[in-house]
Amino acid sequence: MRSLKKIAFFGGTFDPIHIGHLQMALEVKEHYNLDEVVFCPVNISPFKTDNPPQAPSLERLEMTKLAIFDIPFFSTVDFEIKKEGVSYTVDTIKTFIETRSEADQYSLLLSEDAAMHLEDWKNPSELLQLVSLIICRRYSKKEMIPTFLKGRDNIDFFKNSVLEISSTQIRDRLKKKLYCDHLIPRKVVDYIHLRNLYSNR
Repeated sequence: MRSLKKIAFFGGTFDPIHIGHLQMALEVKEHYNLDEVVFCPVNISPFKTDNPPQAPSLERLEMTKLAIFDIPFFSTVDFEIKKEGVSYTVDTIKTFIETRSEADQYSLLLSEDAAMHLEDWKNPSELLQLVSLIICRRYSKKEMIPTFLKGRDNIDFFKNSVLEISSTQIRDRLKKKLYCDHLIPRKVVDYIHLRNLYSNR
């Protein structure tokens, strides 16, 4: 009889993926003694239909794969990109769980900003029946917990280290042809240049 496998699911635009994403995922993995963190690039967020990702979906998936290639406990899935259209986390999580053992324990890794708007997501109550939440935040003030999440017992708040890095900042630096190796894994930087992503074409 095998022991339960603890898996965290980490969805995001990853446009592009950067060191901040990896640092947050690594800290969560180590703090909660997880077996695996699974990265899932979204196709199109329902909250960003008017401002879709700049890099094509398959390119963002490839960049994510390159970023985590040498990290044995990180992996990727392409459910949302294969499905195309708008991505809804609850649907993706259902698909993901169907591909894994029902005995596994699943968590959804969220940033504090994303958690603040969870009530506006598709079927948030159903989502919380499928997974527990690990919410990464800079602070631990209870008054900052969204009302929708108060009183639930499958939610944990993790005060992670914060690297002041954003994908928006990186895209701007890339357009200006500025050095970015301190913000993005070298393999991803090389791929961006090879594919001429984020340039002023």
